[in-house]
Amino acid sequence: MDVIPRAYSHAILHTLSITEKGLGLLLNLAPLMIELFILFCLIRLFRLYEQGEIFSLKNVRFIRNLGYALLIGQLINPVYEGLMGVILTMNNPHGHRFASITLDQTNIGIVLTALMVILVSWIMTEGCKLREEQQFTI
Repeated sequence: MDVIPRAYSHAILHTLSITEKGLGLLLNLAPLMIELFILFCLIRLFRLYEQGEIFSLKNVRFIRNLGYALLIGQLINPVYEGLMGVILTMNNPHGHRFASITLDQTNIGIVLTALMVILVSWIMTEGCKLREEQQFTI
């Protein structure tokens, strides 16, 4: 019985083919698109802050989208990791293929942060409503 040290148990034991590289590229597009969307929302949000728009519905929309993007990113992360392991080791010899799904404190922390950002967007929505009411009060 061969015992493979844990550090080497998930090694890619072959040269990656064009198909594996292409599948890896396609799979990497999902988290990349989420990260780019988060950066887009942050850029737009800080531009609104720069213009002095704090309690506006545009502001709320970008904050809410940030929260949902963070949450979706963490929900697809385990699937992404498992599929990436399968793609990278599918041509390894039998017994050296793997798929792993991990969930650690970082993932849980980001999920909690996403939920807090969504809560902040709800609070900002209420702030926008109060601001509108105050503007129309004489």
